[in-house]
Amino acid sequence: MAGQIEGGDKFIKQQEGIRFYCKHLVSLAGSYAQLDSSGEATGHVDAFSFSGFVISIRGVWSLVTAGHIVRKLDIQLAKKEIVLTSCKLLDGWGVDAKHKEAIPVVDYEGMACYDVYDEDYGLDFALIYLSPYYVRLLEANGIVPISERNWLQQHKVEFSEHFILGLPTEVMQRSPDGSKLTPKPMIIPLNKMDAAPAGSEKPFPRFVGKIFDNVTLSDIDGLSGGPIIGVGDGGDGKRRYWIVAIQSGWIKRKRIVFGCPVTVFTTLVDEQLNQVAEELTSANERKIGRASTDIAGE
Repeated sequence: MAGQIEGGDKFIKQQEGIRFYCKHLVSLAGSYAQLDSSGEATGHVDAFSFSGFVISIRGVWSLVTAGHIVRKLDIQLAKKEIVLTSCKLLDGWGVDAKHKEAIPVVDYEGMACYDVYDEDYGLDFALIYLSPYYVRLLEANGIVPISERNWLQQHKVEFSEHFILGLPTEVMQRSPDGSKLTPKPMIIPLNKMDAAPAGSEKPFPRFVGKIFDNVTLSDIDGLSGGPIIGVGDGGDGKRRYWIVAIQSGWIKRKRIVFGCPVTVFTTLVDEQLNQVAEELTSANERKIGRASTDIAGE
């Protein structure tokens, strides 16, 4: 989706500007208990909140986030290192949000997912299928998915600014026992780089950007899966925005971030759409590795 904005730099730095873009922001959140070697709860509970956004491909809604965070959670669940004690979708930050309450996820492990995480190839994304039940609730709370028109014409746009929208762990409020989190959306401005630093190039193209020097955030943990948004001229003299990538990694000492471009992962998904659609919509049980892809192993 390309959207119109007014006010340029000042607009995106205002809280109302954050709320405007948060109509796309959805977090998979919850808590889990650590299990010991015998499968018994240790008594320690941790909360999590992953940045993400919603996409519609041929009318099918999915929650998009980073592949590495979904893969890690799924492996821990499959190995019975943890058990979920709660799971939910957070969608109450948008300008049109009517409800602040989370949407309970009844059976995360039963939700169909297609994820790709291959660090060698530079691919890192996950699509979690959203049933009509979740779609209705998200729509009712003002969530807007991006669709084909968001990425089909991106190559024609000359972007003037970029930023990450997400939920950095550093600014989350955590309960004393760690079992509850209150995420806070933030916009992190970026200077887009023409190329990746030497030694970090990958076979698939990636978005590369450097965090502004005046951003005081010391760590971007929690932003993985969040949308990287580009702002530019829509061709009609009006400033518009596009979601251009999923934030997936960074070089901390250089404050350089990487993202998996929307144009890359949607092309990969579209090429396998018949198989992926079947996996996303007809799976009765979600198992680790069942819709997961490692490109090097194909």
